[in-house]
Amino acid sequence: MSVGRIVLIAVGVVSALIGLALVVGGASLIYVHVAERDDDDYYMTGGHELETPLYALVSEELDIDEDIPDWLLDQVDEVRISVRPQSKPTFLGIGRSADVDRYLGSVPRSRVVDLEFDPFSWETEEITDGPDGPAGGPSGQPDAQTFWAASATGPDEVTVDWEVESGEWVAVAMNSDASRGVDVSVAAGAKAPILLPLGIGSLIVGLLFGVAAFFFFRLSAQRAPPPPPPEPGPA
Repeated sequence: MSVGRIVLIAVGVVSALIGLALVVGGASLIYVHVAERDDDDYYMTGGHELETPLYALVSEELDIDEDIPDWLLDQVDEVRISVRPQSKPTFLGIGRSADVDRYLGSVPRSRVVDLEFDPFSWETEEITDGPDGPAGGPSGQPDAQTFWAASATGPDEVTVDWEVESGEWVAVAMNSDASRGVDVSVAAGAKAPILLPLGIGSLIVGLLFGVAAFFFFRLSAQRAPPPPPPEPGPA
């Protein structure tokens, strides 16, 4: 087998593998767009129970760089978080990290440090001591604070929709009366207008790679022309 034929086969195999990955990924994104959106065009997780014996559940910090262009932020558009209380009426808010830290101060709370929805798992760190020892509850009810970018409170499921913008942000779940012992079921999601065009684009590019692989294999299968017969020697 000639070196050129080996190269064509190798390029064909690589093209076929890339094409297959792009087709599978594109088809998956299209399926998510068609099957996983709710009536408001959000891609939502299922509800999962989170609880703490302390005063608040605080999410991991979402740090959105100011240098990210607006057109890219628009591709996420809005974030939605829904919380269903298991016992007491609940408050849910999204605010800048610095404002939340000032409000909670040294209030005992649980901060989520690792949250996965598929499969569901979560880890928290407990903040239980202030600079002068154990601290009490917050100085006021959460819905009385004015710094929240989005918030809701109630005895049944509460939902906040937040338009993504640059900065450092956290989500906070508390009992609406700011008492200890938060027990809620949480679902989260976002709008992502880019998902469908990204899926279609991946599918098309993957098919083009597949066509290229087909032609590389065809070229490698073509027989090389037989060598010319040797010229007759002198009589």
